This record gives sequence, structure tokens and C-alpha cells, in this order.
Amino acid sequence: MQPKDRGAGPRGGGAGGGRNASAEAEGGLEARAVALLRERDGPLAPLSELHRSLAAELGDEAGDAAGLHRRLAARPDLFLVLERAGPLLGCESWPAAERAAYEAALREAGWEGGALVVAAGAASPAGDSPATTLA
Repeated sequence: MQPKDRGAGPRGGGAGGGRNASAEAEGGLEARAVALLRERDGPLAPLSELHRSLAAELGDEAGDAAGLHRRLAARPDLFLVLERAGPLLGCESWPAAERAAYEAALREAGWEGGALVVAAGAASPAGDSPATTLA
């Protein structure tokens, strides 16, 4: 899927917008991330899954997963990023190829490692926000 047209000009700056292309792209990415999280069946999403969805929609504007992690974590007003431990204690000492194969097998079985993301203010089944549920 191609990135959406954001107005006139090569980067969608348009005339009279008052925002530069970088700021517009950042705001658009964050707004789209919030929308994707709110469209899900459950409030939590693996960061890697959110990144894949954003990359499919926005292309290069989505950046890499590590950059997305930093951006979302820097916006506690919009996102709550929950860190998860690795799939198995001590696996960080395994050779990279074996660790990647193990993580791929876990993913195939339905377990996604890494950080989880929730949109701030998303309701839990009890009606509490995730921040108050976890506090």
C-alpha cells in the first residue's frame, strides 16, 4: 500500500500549513498508531505488529521498529509501552541464528516477544485505563 497523499508539494507541506514535512509525518504516524491500536479487538498490541502495520501503510515514514519504540515511549500522553522479558532466561547468550530461529518458532505458535503498546486512555474490560490497572 502506498503512503497517503498529504497535500501539495513533494512531502505534503502544502502552502500555508505552517508545519514542516517532518513534523507532519511524525504527527501522522502517531495519529495512525493510535487509530490502529483503537481498531484492534483487544487494547494491547505487540510493538512489532504495530510497526509492520504502519510500515505497510506509510512505507519509509514508519522508520524502523527501534525508532518507533523510542517515539511511542516518549509520548506517555498517547501511549503506554510495556516491556516484556525475552522468551527464555539466558537465551541472550545463544548464537544469534539459534535465538532468531527460536523466536520465529514462538511467533509461529502465536507468542510475540518484545514490547507491548496500548493507546493511553484505552479502557480495560473493568472500565479502568491500563495505567490505573497496572499501578
